[in-house]
Amino acid sequence: MDRLHEITRLLQTADHLGPEAQQALARLSEDLSNALDPSAPVSPEEAELVHSTGRVVEALHNEKDAGPLQAARDRLERSAAQLEARAPHVADFARRLLDTLANLGI
Repeated sequence: MDRLHEITRLLQTADHLGPEAQQALARLSEDLSNALDPSAPVSPEEAELVHSTGRVVEALHNEKDAGPLQAARDRLERSAAQLEARAPHVADFARRLLDTLANLGI
């Protein structure tokens, strides 16, 4: 998925994030990329997760103010809750991303 490559690139060029944060978030992006089968059609849940993850990463990358980042995190959290029953592996990834952000103080 091209969007996942873009997410990883944004994380790698977010210079205001420390190396530890960049590595942790890039690892999660890789995990998501590895979890999605490139030969299989993307489910709506997976597409929503990639979209929501991208919004969080874009907000992190732009770092203009906390409002867009918080809104993106809230949307990702809502998506995870909605996906829990239908796509638990997708919801698990979203929760891991949110936990990583919290552990990094973001």
